[in-house]
Amino acid sequence: MAYDVFLKMKKVDIKPTSHSYTAVIHAYAVSGWYEKAYAAFENMIREGIQPSIETYTTLLDAFRRDGDNKMELVKVLAALQPVGLLFEIFNIWLQIIMLSTLKKNLYSLYYLCNFALYFKFSAFYVLL
Repeated sequence: MAYDVFLKMKKVDIKPTSHSYTAVIHAYAVSGWYEKAYAAFENMIREGIQPSIETYTTLLDAFRRDGDNKMELVKVLAALQPVGLLFEIFNIWLQIIMLSTLKKNLYSLYYLCNFALYFKFSAFYVLL
């Protein structure tokens, strides 16, 4: 449904925004289509649309749900550093994972720890 509306917007020359892309990414993620969610994010970047903090948190939540694409997650998080949103999004994602999947998915904790060590996040140690 969200993707259909998105396509109709493009057909009538309504330029997509970060909000419309975020809606598509979210729709794919909750439907279990994680590759399509990431592809929509890549299309967004390719079209020169600046992702919002909501876009990044939606994408990070998609990777949290997926559980198999931890390296893609690390790439997205690493890309945030120059954007200036890294610390804020990292903390949001950390709270999400701590509350929902940490007990079920130790790989998430492994990648999260490696990421925190690489970027020297002291807040990570406080939250743990």
